[in-house]
Amino acid sequence: MMTVNLPTIISEITEIEDVMRNDRRSYNRDEEKQVRLRELYGQRESAKVIAADAEATGMEILAPLSIAKFRERNPDGDYPTYTAALREAGDVMLGVPANERKSFAGAIDRLPLPLSGAMISVLLDRRHFVGEHCSPDTVAFFKRNAPGGGIVHEWGHMAGQKMGTARAKLYAVVDAIDEPLVPVFLRWLENLTDGQATAVYRKLAA
Repeated sequence: MMTVNLPTIISEITEIEDVMRNDRRSYNRDEEKQVRLRELYGQRESAKVIAADAEATGMEILAPLSIAKFRERNPDGDYPTYTAALREAGDVMLGVPANERKSFAGAIDRLPLPLSGAMISVLLDRRHFVGEHCSPDTVAFFKRNAPGGGIVHEWGHMAGQKMGTARAKLYAVVDAIDEPLVPVFLRWLENLTDGQATAVYRKLAA
């Protein structure tokens, strides 16, 4: 059976759709690109079906509380914010290997609340993060040395831009926490497995 990589398919779709939106005339002249986009749409649907069972494994961790149960546990809490946070966390969890999801969630649960809260706040922030475009040397170093560095292949020619966006969001977390928590956050990042780190950086660069 052919192996499908849903994130890679989505990444290529995004690139072509960007051309379609920003340079429609060029896109309309490029029949090969149009055919490729139709192929990718089909592959995306097939990939979703193939991956569905595997993706469901471990996702029960993110099953939302009912409104009543949430109010009982968090009388002053905001339920829409809670469910939005679960959706953002779910985007990350879907990219984590199924057999690592519980340990990944457990590691986050053990973080100090001000730190995990800052991480979620950055994920929920809808502002456009503009990071400094990373140089080819910086991208190459990340690819060779960092957990999850293999995502550079997925990012392709946009690696410098996407790495800059991911960095900007990481810096936003650092700016939001007290100084003693910074090494705790960095240690958490360094201890991620390759699969976990890939999922985190994919979400941060989106």
